[in-house]
Amino acid sequence: MNRCRTADGTRTDAQGIVRMVDTRTSAKLKVRFAPAVLSFLRFVWGDYWILGSADDYSWAVVGSPDRKYLWILARTPTLGAEPYSSAVAAARANGFAVDRLVKTVQR
Repeated sequence: MNRCRTADGTRTDAQGIVRMVDTRTSAKLKVRFAPAVLSFLRFVWGDYWILGSADDYSWAVVGSPDRKYLWILARTPTLGAEPYSSAVAAARANGFAVDRLVKTVQR
């Protein structure tokens, strides 16, 4: 489940369904947030590639293969400077334009 707070402070939850695409690495996934009745439509499934993670899985970097989408996800509302730098380095090493990252203000 993905959870975030919007700018006005309300919480938004999104429950996704995941299919593993690459069983060798478990790092390439297809994710659907649309209702199950639409699961036969290819366009409701998004490509989510796991680009890096902390050894303890406290954070992960997920992006799309076209490098159009990138997320740094964490188990806590904030990341310290060192873990955040490691996550950004993982994104950069995978060819993402990290200068376009926008940190979400957590409350």
